[in-house]
Amino acid sequence: MNMALGTRSKLKGFRAPFVVTTAAALAVACGGSAFDDSGSGGSGGSAASGGTGAVGGSGAVGGSGAVGGSGAVGGSSVGGSSGSVGTGGSAGTAGTGGSPACPETPPSAFDSCPEGINEAGGCHYTIGCQSGTYPFTFKCTDYGSWTLEGYACSNPYDSCPGTEINCYDQWQIWEGTNPPPPCPAEKPAPSSSCDNNWGFGPATCGYRCENGQGWTVGTCHYWNDPIWAFDGACEGDCSEHDADLLDYVQANKTCNTADDCKIVYTDGCSARTEHCSGAFYVNKATSEEELHKLDTALSTCFDGGACAVCDGIPPPAACIGSQCMPDVSN
Repeated sequence: MNMALGTRSKLKGFRAPFVVTTAAALAVACGGSAFDDSGSGGSGGSAASGGTGAVGGSGAVGGSGAVGGSGAVGGSSVGGSSGSVGTGGSAGTAGTGGSPACPETPPSAFDSCPEGINEAGGCHYTIGCQSGTYPFTFKCTDYGSWTLEGYACSNPYDSCPGTEINCYDQWQIWEGTNPPPPCPAEKPAPSSSCDNNWGFGPATCGYRCENGQGWTVGTCHYWNDPIWAFDGACEGDCSEHDADLLDYVQANKTCNTADDCKIVYTDGCSARTEHCSGAFYVNKATSEEELHKLDTALSTCFDGGACAVCDGIPPPAACIGSQCMPDVSN
């Protein structure tokens, strides 16, 4: 195991990262979804005039808004720089249901649902999501709030930016308490920073791979300084191995005094090393063999080479808040 300090041969970072704009604007908005050619949605049908005792005809369902043209994907080669990101096309206009009470934009589950919505067939919207553009129908629950008609969805943790719609086995909007954190409209870079300051769990979100080949799911991974860790489905994404290494380090930080702690060195490929030398601070019970195995998996993902580290000497270990940490008091 390479435990020595030394200057490594290449810059620390992500292997051939791509950036893509998969955010799709609501079909009722001016912004675009990134998938098809744009077009105008149909107008809602007019209600029929009821005779004596007759019920007025329900309005026709508005036409689905067409979707904006797809954004180009930035090119990239291993070891090279990322290409520029394409621009999403403009969105079409969404139709609404027969009831004039349908809101212009998809409602929240916590908004009040007006009477007559269900009798008119619900409110219809064409909405851009991470995997494509789909028609959705909103109706009222028995409690006067909004719900989404259930449709099957095939991409786990898909989401529709600007709405509360997510894919959990089927398309749905969160109707209970403590909803999950919203997903970023654009796919975060692997091992980039994220916000896990949500009391009801971290965000878990699905996106298309940057080259359009595959679907990946990432989580705002718990760590002292959290990162987006994906499942490795996209080419060049090493964040899954980074998360495995950070999990192991985090699980082996407990201490009572500084004597319980030690410094271990890695190839420096993690986005969250605790010193530029590639060092981490862990307790003395930590298996360096296991840590080395996890570190090797990460550095191997980066084309098998060591990442950039410095020749500096890390601060001594300290036990701060019952965690092995660098002693920066001096």
